Amino acid sequence: MTGFAATYLRFFPSIKKNYDYGVVIFLLTFNLITVSSFRQENILPLARDRLSTIAIGCAICLFMSLFVLPNWSGEDLHSCTVRKFEGLARSVEGCVNEYFRDQEKHDNILDKQTSRASIHTGYREVLDSKSSDESLAHYASWEPRHSMQCYSYPWQKYVKLGSVLRHFAYTVAALHGCLESEIQTPTSVRSLFRTPCTRVAREVTKVLQELADSIRNHHRCAPDVLCDHLHEALQDLNSAIRSQPRLFLASKHGSANSRMLMEMNSSKHAASRTALPSFKTDTASILERKNTKADQPSERSERSTLGRTLSKIAITSLEFSEALPFAAFASLLVEMVVRLELVIEEVKELERAANFKEFTRHDHLTIDIACKEEKRNNDGVRLGSHTVSPAAE
Repeated sequence: MTGFAATYLRFFPSIKKNYDYGVVIFLLTFNLITVSSFRQENILPLARDRLSTIAIGCAICLFMSLFVLPNWSGEDLHSCTVRKFEGLARSVEGCVNEYFRDQEKHDNILDKQTSRASIHTGYREVLDSKSSDESLAHYASWEPRHSMQCYSYPWQKYVKLGSVLRHFAYTVAALHGCLESEIQTPTSVRSLFRTPCTRVAREVTKVLQELADSIRNHHRCAPDVLCDHLHEALQDLNSAIRSQPRLFLASKHGSANSRMLMEMNSSKHAASRTALPSFKTDTASILERKNTKADQPSERSERSTLGRTLSKIAITSLEFSEALPFAAFASLLVEMVVRLELVIEEVKELERAANFKEFTRHDHLTIDIACKEEKRNNDGVRLGSHTVSPAAE
């Protein structure tokens, strides 16, 4: 009955999640003692030896984990979260720099593949981190408390922060997809919006780096971490787009192509309607199929040629706006800023729950005024270097 009860307990989700390994060890020990009872009448020494073996193994494991080779899951989760912010910052900066890179000066295919692979690595680590974050948070809950204060460290806040970062990484992945798109905006059009887009990406990267530093050092981030410079960059991007209205309006060439495509589609539908087969007997239909088997390859080639022609006309009809791919790129930049605000809110919740140190402005600012050459004043007194360290606010 004891073995059945232990096996039944494994079906409870909370038991299986937290104590599955312990229940399995208990079942193995119970089965070993039960089977051994058929050979020995006195099973107490066997049970004592088994329990002492388990105790010695646990003691060795704890000694090695605590003193010889300590490997804390909480520290791994903390460091992994910092690496996520840094990887996303590199990916955002790399995406924008690669998008506005001059293709004529960037003919080395190997360098291009290397830069795009580094972009992919930065956000891919965030997208694949769900299971590892949950496992590390579960193991960290069993470890000694991260702080000397009497409260449980909020490891689940790291899991929630990882979820918000994954939603942010989806936008970075879509931004990376703009680099791999088959339809690209001409370089001449991109250069018109290079400065505002690069400024937005630089401000987003700076915010991500500041968040990474605050989590690494257990300090609260600045209250104005989402500074006015980022909003000014968004206003500059909006002004740059509004200053070029002709790029986003249809042209006569595109309208003519669209009409041509509509006329070909209408004629195709009319031909299909007039060519509907009439009702025939089974024998006549079979004979007709045998006679038309030889004509099928030519018909397929004609259909494929017609399909390619329609595809070319459809692609040409999209030339009414050369800035259409760039519009998708710019919208993703704006979406990234919106999701960055959600990331900042989640980081601040983690800081409050984990009791991070209060933010102090200019606490490490040091100004060193030194001169390499030896100078003397009018009285002949030697002038030395000076160091100014302002007090923390």
